[in-house]
Amino acid sequence: MPRHHADGLGIHYELHASSSDASVSTVLLLHGLGSSLRDWSDQVPALTANHQLLLIDLRGHGDSDKPTQPYSIRDMANDVASLINSLKLTGVHAVGLSMGAQIALQLALDHPDLVATITAVNSPADMKPRRLRDRFTVMQRKLLVRLLGMRRLGRIIAERLLPGDEFIDRRRLFADRWSENDPAAYQAALDAILSWDITPELSRIEQAILVICASEDYTPRAWKQRIVELAPNARMVIIPDSRHAVPVERPAAFNAVLLDFLQEQQESSDRSVSRDLHRQR
Repeated sequence: MPRHHADGLGIHYELHASSSDASVSTVLLLHGLGSSLRDWSDQVPALTANHQLLLIDLRGHGDSDKPTQPYSIRDMANDVASLINSLKLTGVHAVGLSMGAQIALQLALDHPDLVATITAVNSPADMKPRRLRDRFTVMQRKLLVRLLGMRRLGRIIAERLLPGDEFIDRRRLFADRWSENDPAAYQAALDAILSWDITPELSRIEQAILVICASEDYTPRAWKQRIVELAPNARMVIIPDSRHAVPVERPAAFNAVLLDFLQEQQESSDRSVSRDLHRQR
């Protein structure tokens, strides 16, 4: 089981080689709160056809260490940067779901040389609970962790994210995996999300940003639209009939949107290289 040590913290990761013989770029997949790298299983075959793939269990999750001190999104982004540097990678395509998207954006801001593009899935640029309704939701989530435990909370969340008979087995798997979460680490990661706000700094992120928004996501679309409005090179794609866990719920549609974006960025990069070579002649 590959592990990287970032400031004494063990980070579990997987590096999947591409099946292509051509020179390939690296796609970095960053999971959401309470999840792990296992939840990207529907993306691995599609992406490794033409890309090397780096999957990470973020601190407090999966098989990575679960420190007891408070977490921050910047801390987690620095963990990721340390791993990328240790693998001698540059120009990764950072893809994140929810909390993972926040880490991808923070990574691009703090370590711009490591990131070629960002795909932010179902995440706003600011998760601070300012409305009364949002503060109540946070209090409710924390209370449910204490009263119900992680397994029962996982069942409740699975019903919300993956409704319908077609996902019966996936909901059971979701609850099983959710039950493996350490409650204290989960709370620390949740607090990190709720204290994060990158809105004032979005204008400094120059990389291309694809904002993927599920049509039925529980976070308002307008919150994600702020990324498009404030970042200089961002656009949004909406995936219909989908919810927060869109890579799991609608993997074919999600993969198609992501692969189109990556292909578009590769073609743009190739044209730029070609122009530079032409000028040097």
